[in-house]
Parts: sequence; structure tokens; C-alpha cells
Amino acid sequence: MFDIFLDIPAQSFLEGVHISTWFQFKETFIKLSEDPVPSDAMRILDRKEKLFRLRSNRLRYLYRLDYDKNKIVIIKIEAVRCMRF
Repeated sequence: MFDIFLDIPAQSFLEGVHISTWFQFKETFIKLSEDPVPSDAMRILDRKEKLFRLRSNRLRYLYRLDYDKNKIVIIKIEAVRCMRF
């Protein structure tokens, strides 16, 4: 099981969300702690670090994975806008 930490930009994003959104975060964080690279996660290849991008519901997570320390650092969380035609 991996420990999850939040970087400053991710903490700033979470400060402005509604309480009902916290349940979505909690569910995503629990899934990540059990499976740090789910099938829908995308590896960012142009970096030396192991960076991944995951979209869950209407949010996109950018996170760094450290297998040696069993640690996940959520670097950034951003809302994904739906395109409507």
C-alpha cells in the first residue's frame, strides 16, 4: 500500500472545493494507494521521474510515483472541462 502526499498546488486546489467533492477525492486516493498505476493512467515519458496523469470523473491528477519509498505525491489537480458542440 502506498502513502499519498499532496504538493502545494494540489493542496491549494483542494482548499477551494465543495465538501461533496471530497468524497470523489477520497475514493480516487484510496484506489491509487492500492493500485498506483491503474489501467487508465498515462505515463509522461519526457521526464526522468515517474510521472503519471490520471483522469477521474471531471478531474485530472498529475502525480509522481516513488516505488522505493512506497510514496505517491499528487503534484497537481485540475478540473477538466467537457467540450460541447
